[in-house]
Amino acid sequence: TLFPYTRLVRSIAERQVVGLIESMKMYNPVESDLSGVVRAILVQNNSVVEQGQILLYVEPAGEQP
Repeated sequence: TLFPYTRLVRSIAERQVVGLIESMKMYNPVESDLSGVVRAILVQNNSVVEQGQILLYVEPAGEQP
């Protein structure tokens, strides 16, 4: 069973792996650029993504919604 790397309203740290992208049969980790709380996941599992596409919205640590 594969478990998701992250989910909504989960706190994450800067450089934490939040997912994987498969390219040419290799899996590449996706790391967060900042610490905060995941507020939206903008892509579905197994969907095709483009370079530079936003995958998650993270509310930076210390900001109020």
